[in-house]
Amino acid sequence: GAYGAFASSDRTQHTFSFCSYRDPKPFDSLAVYKAALEQCAAEGLDTAAVEKAILSCYSSRTAPRAPYSMGHAAFMWELSNMPYEVRSRNLAQLLDATTQDVQEAARFLLNAYQASFSVVICGKNAVPDEISMQSSGKIVAMPV
Repeated sequence: GAYGAFASSDRTQHTFSFCSYRDPKPFDSLAVYKAALEQCAAEGLDTAAVEKAILSCYSSRTAPRAPYSMGHAAFMWELSNMPYEVRSRNLAQLLDATTQDVQEAARFLLNAYQASFSVVICGKNAVPDEISMQSSGKIVAMPV
């Protein structure tokens, strides 16, 4: 029911994130994210799905950019200590990824899931009654 959902990783920050946008049931989505990892870890993905993901990632990394965007990216690469050689190696690894690599990554993420944490930013009407300070950790009211 969300307007959009996606997964992303940041190699420089060593993070992997599942996110949804305008999700009417964001707390239910947390279970869906874990189930997705479990399914991918157990069954993997088919070759077509992996190829589609590789093409999507490749095109976003190699698409032409405006000068401002190129400068910003170069600045961030410098801050993150990501020289051209590292970026080239990462791109080659992306192009060489296999269905087995994706399944191994899902297994790794599923194991890391136990030490992870979740953040839900939503309106108070989206917080189920069974979610409380005891079960959720911290609820912060933000005036908007």
